[in-house]
Amino acid sequence: MDQMGIPPTLAHVPTVAVIPVKSFRFGKQRLSAALDEQRRERLGRALAERTASTAEQAGLIPLIVTADSDVAVWATDTGFPSLSDPGEGLDAAARTGTAWAQTGDSRWVV
Repeated sequence: MDQMGIPPTLAHVPTVAVIPVKSFRFGKQRLSAALDEQRRERLGRALAERTASTAEQAGLIPLIVTADSDVAVWATDTGFPSLSDPGEGLDAAARTGTAWAQTGDSRWVV
């Protein structure tokens, strides 16, 4: 085991950062009193971009999990892999992403 308690056989297994993302257009509804739809959309996109980029810079594989086709296109266009979720909320999206990571014997974080 290394200093973090990771067995040597897992030391080179990639870690997937599962990032559930709601629709940019309809997300951040709680901020509707302070931000109009266009600003909430830009905020959602910026947060997703920052989260995925930070995960990638940390050596993780960012996996965008979304039920929204516009978010999936954004992920592909920016070079981040995406996975379709069942459209049953963020918890279900997280379960979908972690299940996908486990099929490849990857470690994962949400």
